[in-house]
Amino acid sequence: MENRRKDGQKDRQKPTKRLTQVNKTIRILYANYSRNICKIF
Repeated sequence: MENRRKDGQKDRQKPTKRLTQVNKTIRILYANYSRNICKIF
């Protein structure tokens, strides 16, 4: 049972790290996108 719980925690930690990386990339892209719009207008 202990081994299964440890594996479950590892699996849960992996997607959270991926989400953080995706959020960072989205924030960077959104910042560049907003800057480009400001330049156009």
